[in-house]
Amino acid sequence: MATDMTEIKSMLERITLEIVNVSMRQTQMEDHHEKSFAVLKESLEAARMTDKRKRAEVTEGGGDIYTPSGTL
Repeated sequence: MATDMTEIKSMLERITLEIVNVSMRQTQMEDHHEKSFAVLKESLEAARMTDKRKRAEVTEGGGDIYTPSGTL
């Protein structure tokens, strides 16, 4: 009976340690994902700003449009 209890206690301790390890790895992965998403968000914002600037340059030209057949 004591041997069975010792085995059960040992098994529960191993399970507890495994759960703690899984929890720690999950926390690390979540932190890594949050940092990755922050970097991705910054990159997307930079790309959007560049795209907005390019569109603004095209629309701010404002002058006449020249074509081979003359001015429009």
